[in-house]
Amino acid sequence: MQNLKYKDYKSTDFLNDIDFIRAIKNQDTEKINYWQQLIRDNVINKDVYEQAVYNLQIILSAAPIEPGQDFVNKLKNRIDVSIADQRRLQTAKIRMLIIRTAAAACLLLCTGIYWFYHSVITEKTTFGEVRRLYLPDGTQVILNAGSTLTYPRALGYGRERKVVLKGEAYFNVVHLNRNQAHIKAGERFIVGTQELNLEVLGTEFNIKSRRGNTIIYLVKGKVRVTRQNRSHLMVSGNRFDATQNKISNPVYSRPSTSWIEKQMLLHNTSLQEVANNFEDVFGKKLVIPSTLFKQKAFDGLIEMQNEQNTLFIISTLLHAKITQQGNIIYLTPSTN
Repeated sequence: MQNLKYKDYKSTDFLNDIDFIRAIKNQDTEKINYWQQLIRDNVINKDVYEQAVYNLQIILSAAPIEPGQDFVNKLKNRIDVSIADQRRLQTAKIRMLIIRTAAAACLLLCTGIYWFYHSVITEKTTFGEVRRLYLPDGTQVILNAGSTLTYPRALGYGRERKVVLKGEAYFNVVHLNRNQAHIKAGERFIVGTQELNLEVLGTEFNIKSRRGNTIIYLVKGKVRVTRQNRSHLMVSGNRFDATQNKISNPVYSRPSTSWIEKQMLLHNTSLQEVANNFEDVFGKKLVIPSTLFKQKAFDGLIEMQNEQNTLFIISTLLHAKITQQGNIIYLTPSTN
């Protein structure tokens, strides 16, 4: 059992073994024969033993010792094998690193493409703000106050051009279609609201979606309105009211787009509509308790550059007194 401790000996283990050092140093034949017998019994490795003997002789001798050619050849072979193994390991590591890097780059690219084609952009305007936007396909949008427009980041990249509007906006849509007989999915431009879908090719129109109703005024071109599985074809100058579910031809068109210049153009406009427009733009509710006020209709122009000036104009027009509580503004008849 004592011999088994030498089974896993390395060269350094022999050099730390006092019995081995004495046997080699003193050329103790009995001890050396003992080590040789362990080699024949496959208890210790011959190459490891010879390497240890050689190293110890160098340490103990002042003169250089020439190793045998057989030992040199074996040592060289072991070195060559070790170098080859290291090279194969290094090559395998480099190959694996390249594969992992390529896989990571591919995953990053695929993730980026998926994100680009499936993510959306949302534009919002605050109360009192009118903003001009340019969509990725070149379509121009003017977004009215208190409105939200959502559209795909990849709008115009071969897929259906669909945007969703909450509020009011004016669109000047880029015309992509070249063959009227064959319209591709990426050439259609669709505006969706809570009440309907509006499909266009290249045209200009105003669309307002507030208080559960959508009103469209077509400035130029043609559009198709789809609501409750019914389609309506509109041409320039048409106005569509979703609540009435019909198309009309108003004599005056500018009131539909006067908000772009931050104006409220009145033509036989009810006071309730004036109050609604004020709330849409500034986010403050006008409460008009007098029934008489609500029945009045007005013509003219109200500047809507800022809340206070607009409120002053309305109160002066009605000879009314202003009382404000938070976001609610009460207009009552003035006693003066």
